[in-house]
Amino acid sequence: MYKAVVEESRRFVWKRKMPRKYIYYFLTALLAVINLGGILNAQFVIVMKGQPWSSAFGWELILAGFGALIYAAGSLFIAPLSDKFGRIPCIAASCFIICLMQAMMGFYVLGAYQLWHFFFYWGTVCLAISLFFTSVEGLLSDYQDRKKPLERRLGLYCLSWAAGDMVGVYMTGYIKEAFGAAAMFRIFGGISLTAFVIAVVDWLRHGDKKMGDAEIAEADIHPKASFHASLGRFGIFWSCVAFSAILAAFPRFGRDYHKLSEGVIGGILSLNLFICAVTFIVFPLWKKWQYNLRWQIGLQGLMAAGLALFLAAPSGSVSMLRLGLIFFGFGWSVAYFFSIFYSLTVPADHAKSGGMHEAVLGLGNLIGPIASVGAMALAERAGGVSSERIGFMAFYIALAAVLLSFGIQFFKSLRRNEKRL
Repeated sequence: MYKAVVEESRRFVWKRKMPRKYIYYFLTALLAVINLGGILNAQFVIVMKGQPWSSAFGWELILAGFGALIYAAGSLFIAPLSDKFGRIPCIAASCFIICLMQAMMGFYVLGAYQLWHFFFYWGTVCLAISLFFTSVEGLLSDYQDRKKPLERRLGLYCLSWAAGDMVGVYMTGYIKEAFGAAAMFRIFGGISLTAFVIAVVDWLRHGDKKMGDAEIAEADIHPKASFHASLGRFGIFWSCVAFSAILAAFPRFGRDYHKLSEGVIGGILSLNLFICAVTFIVFPLWKKWQYNLRWQIGLQGLMAAGLALFLAAPSGSVSMLRLGLIFFGFGWSVAYFFSIFYSLTVPADHAKSGGMHEAVLGLGNLIGPIASVGAMALAERAGGVSSERIGFMAFYIALAAVLLSFGIQFFKSLRRNEKRL
């Protein structure tokens, strides 16, 4: 009788235990904490007054652009390693490399911080992160669940990294302000070590086994997706130009023009990511946006409204900055979701299309900070702009990118309608 009860309880636990895919949603959230928290922590050190390197505005933006370039290159050339050596081994290896980089910075292995330390640190981390995210996406793409539609599965994955980004940015601002950058690097080291241990344990238990045997079927693709995916890539490219320009410029701009502390800066930026997380929960539950050009283009206009509020906000107006990021965050997150959803529902070259989404994402994140640096240099050379207000140029770049994206998508949709007529 006792053995029968024990056996029945084991079967119950087996049925109710967390599916493996949720382990990798959790790992995605952990590494996302480091993804934006790591760059923000480094930028806070770079923009600190009294540093031995040049005080000219721009190094923190160049670092962000450099990281985006490394990430894009890794997504194109390093990602195939997971096809050759297995998804889970590559996930574990990337977590280990990231952990080493955090320990190097947190314990001053290279000595007192120098500017090149941040480029070496962030370049290596971005290379490892590109391998991690593409490996996780490959692992999850192998898993098809007929009980849960694609938009819901994508929503969970997007929610994971958005929530991690939000936590990373929020806690970095306050912890860096209270305990210093080294403490934050050590926390990131502990997070990446935890992710490494979890990946190794899962690897030892299951090897590189897929999480499901179902293959991509007709239910997972749609004939209209190619045009919507093309439109979505235009949207996410220019949206990422705007997003990365804001994210890279705000640490110094928020301090110098708005007179905000590091904690408040991190809190304001995290609000944008909180809105993204909420969008990824709610948006997949609504069906009317699918294959509807009006919704796809029109919802992205909220980014322009958010940027207008950002530019109009007087010095120290935290409420206007937060409201602007609420609008911008929603517009950016739907642009991202349009791109990744339609990229995974194209009629052919499914994997290639998903890779294009990642490459476009990285390229947009590269151009945003670099274009902002150029605009700021031109503004300084022209004169008439104070150092406290020079950061406005990054937000003008962001607004121009969003308006250009809106115009391109609207023009392409008109041409398509004309051809159909």
